[in-house]
Amino acid sequence: MMSNDNAHDVYGSDDQHNGQHRDSGGVPHEQMMDQATDRKAASAQTNATPESLGVSWTGGNYSGKCLRGFCAFVWLVTILFVAAGIYMMVKGKMGNSVAVIWGLLLVVPVCLWVYYFSIYFYRTRTIRYRLTPHRFYNESGLFRKTIDTLELISIEDMRMTQTLTDRLINGGTGSITILSKDITEPTLVISGLENPRDAYESIDEMRRRERSARVIRSVP
Repeated sequence: MMSNDNAHDVYGSDDQHNGQHRDSGGVPHEQMMDQATDRKAASAQTNATPESLGVSWTGGNYSGKCLRGFCAFVWLVTILFVAAGIYMMVKGKMGNSVAVIWGLLLVVPVCLWVYYFSIYFYRTRTIRYRLTPHRFYNESGLFRKTIDTLELISIEDMRMTQTLTDRLINGGTGSITILSKDITEPTLVISGLENPRDAYESIDEMRRRERSARVIRSVP
């Protein structure tokens, strides 16, 4: 007959059997599997694109719709000055200085139109936004191009803004203000967004995903 001690050696102690389900640090086997699965998901997100993660907005350019309100203002000023010139001609108040008076009346509208087309070209052609699973890129500049990078995990708060002009005239455009821990630009204003709500929700979704992934990757 086998003694108790020998049987104990052959089959192992209860602690040894329990240890088969625990690692050297005392972590249950099931928990280890869960952590491994979470790390695998975090690794997959690291190599993913915003489109594959299901977000609806991944970037774009400054929308010209945001300048509709200013364009309407320029048209209004132009009509008023032209109407004033026609009225003075009909009433005979221009005398022999028709060309001079018309030049003075049109100088303001012409300057406004030049300014409008300048900012329209500059903003729509040079300002670009791009969202990735980890960062947000803000690009601007015509002769001197600047690219600002914002780590999504550093974002502390976000605010979407739509003025009355944005909703009624500019086709539902808007802007987003981001408050972050970024040293160079802690307050970032993303303007000229054609779909501000989609952009807001996409940036917020990627921020939450990045925070969750960082927490998972930090688990030993």
